[in-house]
Amino acid sequence: MESSAAKGFVAVSRGKIMSIRTFSIACLFASLLLSIPSVASSDCDADGDVSYVCGPENAEDLVHLKGTPWLIGSGEQLHLINTQTKSWQPLPVSYPNAAEPIAAPFASCPSVLTDEKRYHHGITVRFHSDRAHELFVVNHDGRESVEVFDLDLDGSTPSARWKGCIALGDQYFGNAVAVLPEGGLAISVSFDKTMPDLFPRMIAGEITGFVFEWHPEAGLRVIPGSRLPSNNGVAVSNDGQYVYMNSSSKGEITRISRNTPESAKSTALTSKLPVGLADNVHWSPDGTLLVAGHVGGIPVSAACTQSPDTVCAMHSRVMEIAPDNLAILRTIEWPGTDKFGAVTSATKVGDTLWFGTLRGNRVAYMKDSE
Repeated sequence: MESSAAKGFVAVSRGKIMSIRTFSIACLFASLLLSIPSVASSDCDADGDVSYVCGPENAEDLVHLKGTPWLIGSGEQLHLINTQTKSWQPLPVSYPNAAEPIAAPFASCPSVLTDEKRYHHGITVRFHSDRAHELFVVNHDGRESVEVFDLDLDGSTPSARWKGCIALGDQYFGNAVAVLPEGGLAISVSFDKTMPDLFPRMIAGEITGFVFEWHPEAGLRVIPGSRLPSNNGVAVSNDGQYVYMNSSSKGEITRISRNTPESAKSTALTSKLPVGLADNVHWSPDGTLLVAGHVGGIPVSAACTQSPDTVCAMHSRVMEIAPDNLAILRTIEWPGTDKFGAVTSATKVGDTLWFGTLRGNRVAYMKDSE
């Protein structure tokens, strides 16, 4: 390991401070409202322990296709990232004819998706042993929905075909999605877009969101006890008993039982995180939770994404969380620079950690120090 004088990442792990060599790569990012320029190959060279796969635009969330080297990243399109070759390509996606009927259990989807929507948000995958896997993608372009794709992993390159959607209602801003073991989904909603004085209420930490539970037969229902200030990331325990939810404006993670009455707040477990804005949460292969967040909170994040700056130089942190008591096991610092910032997602593949961002033209990775 580098000496304590090294700059850059500082991972705080079980009482010890471990320095990870700083990284510095010359590249520019464009805002969410502008096209992102291409990256020269020399600008994508590794610097110390941190490396990049350059090209994926605004890969806000990442999901690993288990048993394969592939990650899928959300963003301006669906990105297919090879963690072995450290390369990427657009995920090959096919779409049906607009006149083609939508099959159950997605027949209530208002229309066939015939081309790729742009603002993909949270993503997850349900793996099946006897049929095609399913990819679920939170979408904001044209409708507030979770778009559903059959995912084929049998070929040399994964591919997807659209097959339906779950309409959330256009007033609801969906954020993240997680699978339920019995076949449904948990879908976080950050806020109701019709809520008056929405932004001041979010900054004040008032409750604006919740988590939907969706099942093919029953449809959508709000999970009791899931209403939080600005719901963001969501994860579900393997047995389906617990839902883990991040609150953006409070910088907290909360665990509830799926069957807890709304009034039984004493059964919820909440942990304050060392961030102002808690973003995505994912399971690691080690059985812990990985939470990404921004130190500055919602006002800083909003100002950054709406500015003409070419990168959101937001100081970020990734926390490894114990699922039983929500204790913070370690923290990985990601200093805000004009090269890369605003980390929104962390995923572990083998012995490597992969990081997504809400704005940029690359994903980052480094060997896990644990």
